[in-house]
Amino acid sequence: MTNQGNQFKVILKRNQPESQEVTGEVTEFVERLLKAINGDMSRNDIQEKLSLKHEDYFRNKYLQPAINLGLVEMTIPQKPKSSKQKYRLTAKGIQYLNRHSCEGRNPED
Repeated sequence: MTNQGNQFKVILKRNQPESQEVTGEVTEFVERLLKAINGDMSRNDIQEKLSLKHEDYFRNKYLQPAINLGLVEMTIPQKPKSSKQKYRLTAKGIQYLNRHSCEGRNPED
């Protein structure tokens, strides 16, 4: 930021785009999650689709690892505990599914 009389000039530098490569381990749990998500889905809807009853288990084994790897994102990241929170695949998550041609994903789900 520079000061020129009564004016301020701010220069913002744009970050380089993230690599679309997955650098962590994609577990079978995360892969199941990626196959299950179709569009924006609530946590409860995803759990039902995966036939999982325990929220903590789902969050620890499925959801949080996928978020940490950048494969899944929250629709309202600034309010992670919102009752309206939903989750969706990121571009990286879609790319992972396409590259690994995961069987069992039904495009009509």
